[in-house]
Amino acid sequence: MTERYTVRLLSSDGVYPASALRLDDFAVLVSEPFAWSAVHLPDVDDYPAGEISWLTPDEIRFFGALSLAEAHPRTKGRLWIYTRSFYHVLHFEGSDPEQLVEQSQRIAAAMLQKSGEDYLIEPDVNGHPTTILRDYSDAVRELLEKMDTTDPLLIRGLYKLQMAVELRRHPKFLEESMLAAVTSREAALELLRRKLATKSGKRSKTEDVFADIERAFPTGGSFVEVLKSDWEARCLMAHPVNDCWSPPVDAYECYEALTSLTYLYRYLLLDEVWVPTESD
Repeated sequence: MTERYTVRLLSSDGVYPASALRLDDFAVLVSEPFAWSAVHLPDVDDYPAGEISWLTPDEIRFFGALSLAEAHPRTKGRLWIYTRSFYHVLHFEGSDPEQLVEQSQRIAAAMLQKSGEDYLIEPDVNGHPTTILRDYSDAVRELLEKMDTTDPLLIRGLYKLQMAVELRRHPKFLEESMLAAVTSREAALELLRRKLATKSGKRSKTEDVFADIERAFPTGGSFVEVLKSDWEARCLMAHPVNDCWSPPVDAYECYEALTSLTYLYRYLLLDEVWVPTESD
């Protein structure tokens, strides 16, 4: 049976697993001799979408799982997935991940040769990306298994997470990265509210989610304060009617937005409570 895959070049200024990450017949990500990904592409009718989304739904889930794979990104670092090109479709027969790597590499290499030839590929200056030796295969699989593929709010939240990651690489887009991160956080909080309502059997509000986080997390009180502070920062950045031409938001808040977002999504998907280490 022939399946389709989206093959994309990834930027060398990202951070990727040192060894090729293979997820059966769903996706692969490889960092040598250059970085690229190949992700299963379902029928369009299965995932209706608008025209402005940069990624496909399965890419969103895959890249989101990679971004969330490290439970302690502040102390251990994290994977940074930066896409560099639009995708090329690979028609693949079989289910062998090794064959998927080989065939997708040929397409990715051909895409590289077209760079600068009226083909949508961002410039790249480094060549060899930074890699992490830890094996995140099991962590990515677990996260993917917990993601509801039919929930548009989850897909939207993970998409804005990836956009926050992509924008974060450019210091001049720090504000835009923060806005994307807080939009993703809104989706996560709403999903947590729905989950809490289902569990309790009664209607829940966002304040109930904050109360649940405060009870569950060892640093729940301060975590909730961060979430509320980031919402205030979002209002300052998203609405131009205020007294400042540049929003009075600390750069530290923007840099930390993805870290707190990681804790929130891992709590949502895995019921995992973040416990700080000595270095946090």
